[in-house]
Amino acid sequence: MHYDKSAEHRILRGLFDKLGRIHGLSLHFPGATYDGHDPQTWVQCYDTVALDEIAATVQYGLALPAWEHLVQLRLVIPCTRDVYRFTHTMSSEARGRLRHLAIHITDETDDAGNSLIENTGDSDDDVADGVASVVNIPASNLQIEFPNKAHQSYLWDFVASCPNLESLCVAATHYLDLDQLKWHKPSRSRGFRALYLDRVYTSIPSIIELLCPHPESKGCAQLRFLELHDVKVHTNGGNWSDLFAYLASQCPDLALCIVEQLTYFSAHPNYEENGRIWENYREIWSDRGEDMDELRELTRKLVRKAGGRGSYWESMESLLEQDEEFEPA
Repeated sequence: MHYDKSAEHRILRGLFDKLGRIHGLSLHFPGATYDGHDPQTWVQCYDTVALDEIAATVQYGLALPAWEHLVQLRLVIPCTRDVYRFTHTMSSEARGRLRHLAIHITDETDDAGNSLIENTGDSDDDVADGVASVVNIPASNLQIEFPNKAHQSYLWDFVASCPNLESLCVAATHYLDLDQLKWHKPSRSRGFRALYLDRVYTSIPSIIELLCPHPESKGCAQLRFLELHDVKVHTNGGNWSDLFAYLASQCPDLALCIVEQLTYFSAHPNYEENGRIWENYREIWSDRGEDMDELRELTRKLVRKAGGRGSYWESMESLLEQDEEFEPA
């Protein structure tokens, strides 16, 4: 059922007209979920008329001069196509001023979009992504019309149109492919200061490219924070150890690196099977010993920098439980 909110939208647009310089905007939509306890499994759907009305108001605001100074944008939105729906009125000048961008996709309907569901997540791979055996979750009305994976170019194209970003967060429901991002950093760029990825496919060079300085820049990589959850490397996408070695040797400002459930595609030579995905947890699943060795070495370096055991991220410190240097006093 649609509820008419035209009066509220007029008030909001009037407010936008009176605002001075806007430096930050956070837009937050609820997720579409499902009821797995009902014998007739159902999912929530979105009021598409309301979405169009909200989008029109946001587009109106982003086209105003006051929003040309936006430096921080956080979008918590239903699907990948909505990135275009809410941002296409932003001028190139406004995109050039943007420094911090976070995009969270909230529609987790259908099996492949839900992190709690045991499914492959991709027709090209036979590795299950998920932690439960519940299946047959239907898709929401938006996923039927605009599937996240099929419309992910809207997300990556918007990121690419913001050349001066210093931090990026992409948190997906259906796995998205970082290799589709064609971000060209300016000559003075030293790469991202912070990067967060959740439920993403990638090649290792694609991650490093976001972190490394431009060849013409004066200085080293400026990365301070990296967090990766459920990130899977393509069959010919390189080794996780190469990323950890790069972080240890080329990112002197790095203070915190958090990783959870890093994996490979099943055809990758380093692939290690997680036979009980509904209960097994690990920082990385790899048949290549160098991957864990490099991760431990990076973690040792960061724990030392933080001041020793108890001063770093607890779940990452657990990697060093058998390390004599970091035994509790």
